[in-house]
Amino acid sequence: MASFSPNSQRLAAAGANGTVGVWNVQREDKELTKFKIWNTDQGEVKSISFSRDGKLLATTGAKGTVYVWNLENSSNLILICLCL
Repeated sequence: MASFSPNSQRLAAAGANGTVGVWNVQREDKELTKFKIWNTDQGEVKSISFSRDGKLLATTGAKGTVYVWNLENSSNLILICLCL
């Protein structure tokens, strides 16, 4: 699962183990530099999306959790459990 920020300067990707990573995209040399990696307990990440301004990142997981990440200070703003 992966998504580019609206300005295409960051790439977010997530895996089956719940790890979420964000990389800065360098257009000149086409290289990625690690910005932040989070290890979550949400199980497999089912969707990942940036906010319109690119400051927030939302992920949903197989366990019914929704995380909203603040990319300005690398903190977890909101954790919602929709566990059934």
